[in-house]
Amino acid sequence: MLPANLSCQSTDQAKSLPGPGWPANAASNGNRISMQHYVVLLLLLDVLTMAGAGYLVSEAAAHYGTPHYGTAHYGIFPFAAASDLGPRIWAPLFLFVLLAFRMDAYNSRCILDLRCSVARIIAALMATFLVLLTLDAATQAPQDHSQLWLLSWAAVVCAVLPAFRVAARARVRDELDNKGAFVFRALSVGVLADPLSREEISRRTGNQVKTVDGFRLDDFEALAGLSQRISQEDIDRVYVTVPWTGVPAAIQYLQVLSKFSVQVFVIPNSDWICSGKSERSALGDLLFLKVVDRRIDDWGLWFKRLQDIVVATAAIIFFAPVLLIVPLLIKLESRGPVIFRQKRVGLNGSIFELWKFRSMYVEHTDPAATVQTSKDDPRVTRVGRFIRRSSIDELPQFFNVLQGSMSVVGPRPHALDTRAEGQLLEELVQSYAARHRFKPGLTGWAQVNGLRGELDTAEKLRRRVEHDIEYIEKWSIWLDLKIIVRTFALIIYDPAAY
Repeated sequence: MLPANLSCQSTDQAKSLPGPGWPANAASNGNRISMQHYVVLLLLLDVLTMAGAGYLVSEAAAHYGTPHYGTAHYGIFPFAAASDLGPRIWAPLFLFVLLAFRMDAYNSRCILDLRCSVARIIAALMATFLVLLTLDAATQAPQDHSQLWLLSWAAVVCAVLPAFRVAARARVRDELDNKGAFVFRALSVGVLADPLSREEISRRTGNQVKTVDGFRLDDFEALAGLSQRISQEDIDRVYVTVPWTGVPAAIQYLQVLSKFSVQVFVIPNSDWICSGKSERSALGDLLFLKVVDRRIDDWGLWFKRLQDIVVATAAIIFFAPVLLIVPLLIKLESRGPVIFRQKRVGLNGSIFELWKFRSMYVEHTDPAATVQTSKDDPRVTRVGRFIRRSSIDELPQFFNVLQGSMSVVGPRPHALDTRAEGQLLEELVQSYAARHRFKPGLTGWAQVNGLRGELDTAEKLRRRVEHDIEYIEKWSIWLDLKIIVRTFALIIYDPAAY
């Protein structure tokens, strides 16, 4: 039961958008800065800088150092010319990358915090060269000068890399502060309390700069409009400030947002609570409660998108002859467009246009999917039966993947009016909407486990949703690769396809 001062009553705010207290222009301007891309570029810059410094130090030693030491062969890191180094440069670089990731030197969550970022990169460099010097001292004669080369290399790199880190951070800060760019798009909501401002969030987190729209609501029921807002504006995070007594009600009401790929935080507005929790809070002196989390975030998002691009590009190249021949066959058998376009539900409940090769006679196509395709469906052409059975009709969706509206692996999207037992799918299974936390996929965990075909009963839908949610909860790059391999096996023979 809600506290008396937080009891929910029907309000116009819950029924309309934007409504009272909602900013007139909620969408933030500027370009989104991908911290994963930024960190990858920073890593490449650091590795190339280290390699260049090593070669320059070696070349300088070879030209200006003592001649007979220039070709010394003692130890594991001889003081040789740059042209002779080869793996002696790249082996330390590999060690540095391992130690740097171990020390979180490339953690995108704190990469903009200059003090933390520089300290970690210097610690990783010192650890790398300490290991190398220890190995070198254990395997060479004392008079050899390879230690001098390592120390010279370390001195140059420890001076240059932090300088580059400062310059890169300044460039990003300029984009964030002066050009309207952002890392995360967030909403700050105050329920019977003042919302956090953009400046306050930036000050308390130190490094997570993001655009924030702040507004205040009079009760929790008005939060219903957040669902539409998150879906329309690609929101990453929602900060909800509430009185401490309203936290249980906030957590209960905000569970409706668990169907979105968004992080939701409840921040109790209590000086007494905050005073004893400052060291354990991610928002400075505020108690930080995360009630909804993304299953895939940070590096996971970057690797999954990279996987999508690589797999989709390779598939389009591999199936290029098929992509050229099938449209001709469709045209020869029946009139009409070769591509069938259908509105489907995607990430966070957004609507996108899915592409397939047309497998039905054009006069019988059903964009709203009011009647699902059944086995031996008379609406399907002869070419259509073949391309549906072999899943060739799905190949144009690789272009959806490159476009970004779909992923190679994910819950299969359904048309807007798909029904089972006469009811909409979300009405039959309560957890159905949780599938929208991931981008929809060409293939998925349900499909490789035999759950394909007509979705005509609640039991079939329940099993498919269970598999989709299991995939979301257990997601990993390796699970995606496993599903992709099993999908290619099913292309050869799949008894559930028709």
